[in-house]
Amino acid sequence: MRGPAQLPVLENASARRRDRDGAILLGPWRATPIALLRGRAEARDLRRRQLDRLAQLGVAFVEIAPARARPLLARFIDEFIDPERAAELRALLDASGARDLPFELARWLRPDRARRADAGGCARWLASGRTPARCLRFERRASLPALEIDLATLDDTWAASWPGVFVSFAAGRAVMVTLDYEELRCHLRATPATPYQ
Repeated sequence: MRGPAQLPVLENASARRRDRDGAILLGPWRATPIALLRGRAEARDLRRRQLDRLAQLGVAFVEIAPARARPLLARFIDEFIDPERAAELRALLDASGARDLPFELARWLRPDRARRADAGGCARWLASGRTPARCLRFERRASLPALEIDLATLDDTWAASWPGVFVSFAAGRAVMVTLDYEELRCHLRATPATPYQ
């Protein structure tokens, strides 16, 4: 019998892998309602603290409501996600309750355009000399608002320590910062990546 301290946790129906934060790596999954509600509240509180800290540091950003961010996330999937797996990711995100769960996009990036990057310089690389340099940032939970960020006000160190996806559609570039603070860069206009580079 479970006591109040033992809340239900996210369960993976097919015992597929999850990262250390409980993010779905390959789906399919199911989650209990209590875990979803608890996770949603914690994610929103953490998000509010992060945004307050960014404002204190002088980062210029605008929140984009989830309803307005969905078409932008769909565009990201169309352009930066492996075309052979894009439909699978869309179905996973459209599943009941999936928007409240953390998801890891690193495994879905186009393998022919994604490369591991040395730490640092991700905001400068994303800007690629464009003025004004702006990017979108998608959270690991699709239910949270996206951000439009002025890259001139975002320090590379801050960006590299904030797991999520930064994307510049104008430059055709995206940076995925993983939970391990590893940077994966996806450049649509670069020559295709090979395992031998």
